[in-house]
Amino acid sequence: MIQKIYGDYIWISSLDKIFVDEYSNKFDSYLENTNNINTSSWEHCNVKSSFFNNVFIKNHHELDFNSIFSDMLFKEIELFCKELNINEYNKDSLIIQKIWFNNYKLGDFQEHHNHSGPQTIFSFVYLLKSADSIMDSKLCFGNPRSNLFKYNNYERLFNVNEYKTHFIPDLKNGDLIIFPSHMEHYVSIHKNKDVNRITISGNIHLS
Repeated sequence: MIQKIYGDYIWISSLDKIFVDEYSNKFDSYLENTNNINTSSWEHCNVKSSFFNNVFIKNHHELDFNSIFSDMLFKEIELFCKELNINEYNKDSLIIQKIWFNNYKLGDFQEHHNHSGPQTIFSFVYLLKSADSIMDSKLCFGNPRSNLFKYNNYERLFNVNEYKTHFIPDLKNGDLIIFPSHMEHYVSIHKNKDVNRITISGNIHLS
């Protein structure tokens, strides 16, 4: 499903159960049998991420599992591009630059950031494990014009997304979201003390 948020278009898809179960099983098995995944966090947030494992992050095949993930991802990107009326979609021109996983435990969060970079066109987040839609941390997009609305109560007066300070997509376990890499976003505090929230994230380059 395509949505327009703050002048940009995003794509949200609930993936089929066969893929969700297969990928989850392969991910769990991989973690159990791999001892060299170093995780760390960025300076202004708190989350364990494989982003900082240089060997791991440069080889996106580590989380692709014989193209299971990339095949799914490019099918979704093709559907997204068709909805955007991009007639000359060419899968061969798109490259997965990075794939990493983030593991949010109780109290973890991620600061405002974007994935902008040379030739980076799309970014994605796949919700691999999420048990509680209320207590789990959430992906949030900040409104780039929110400072303009700071003193005029637009968010209270107009019940439309364009005047809200942030947008929280309704994501559940097994959902994928694709968005332009320049979009500012953050992850709210994880309040689930029993189950961690795990996401697969990455960037797509246009070659």
